[in-house]
Amino acid sequence: MAAEHEEHFPNYVRIWAILMALTATSIIASVLVNQFAPFLWRALLVFLFSLGALKAGLVIANFMHLRFESKVLWVLALTALIFVGFFLTGTFFDLTATVKR
Repeated sequence: MAAEHEEHFPNYVRIWAILMALTATSIIASVLVNQFAPFLWRALLVFLFSLGALKAGLVIANFMHLRFESKVLWVLALTALIFVGFFLTGTFFDLTATVKR
């Protein structure tokens, strides 16, 4: 008797609800910091970028089905992401060095 092969894909509505909750959290945090504690804008940026990275990870893992792929594909994807990060970081420092305030 052949073993049945059944793939389990995530519940897309649940992932969408999590993404919407994270988006609402970022909007509420922005409004609260701007209204009550504008001196915390640096911490807000770190928080918002962290939420953005979390949401991007959810999309990549679930909607692009990377969660179900082999470890080699994960390593390749993360390597490409690291190089993009290096490129953006280098571009940022070049931009800030040439902008006169």
